[in-house]
Amino acid sequence: MRIEHHQGLSQVVGDIYDAALDPALWSGVIAKIVHHVGGQAGSLAIKDSMRKDVDVFYDVGFEPDC
Repeated sequence: MRIEHHQGLSQVVGDIYDAALDPALWSGVIAKIVHHVGGQAGSLAIKDSMRKDVDVFYDVGFEPDC
């Protein structure tokens, strides 16, 4: 892997830790993760297996009707 890729990954990991302390950063961090992996959309969600539902807290790149 290229050094630039490793540096980018290290930055994303650092941003995740920062967002854990400051939730206002999550939307931007998710956008960085999506960009880093070459994706089109991403989200941070919690799945409740007992109630069988999913709560999406932050998302990037999804159409509003999805």
